[in-house]
Amino acid sequence: MKEPCASAGTVARFGNVRIKVAICPECEAESFVQDGAFACCGLPVDVMARGERLVVGPRFQRQR
Repeated sequence: MKEPCASAGTVARFGNVRIKVAICPECEAESFVQDGAFACCGLPVDVMARGERLVVGPRFQRQR
């Protein structure tokens, strides 16, 4: 098992859902972090979130 790499990432907001996002050093692309690993390639990572950004705003229409 590989040693987890440290990465500075952000918390991306998709409506009311928050997901950690960081740049993968192997894929060189932005990827979600799920259960301590990148979703793209499974590389273990320890993410330190340095901010939050809105990707998709919440619905403004009330659901009935």
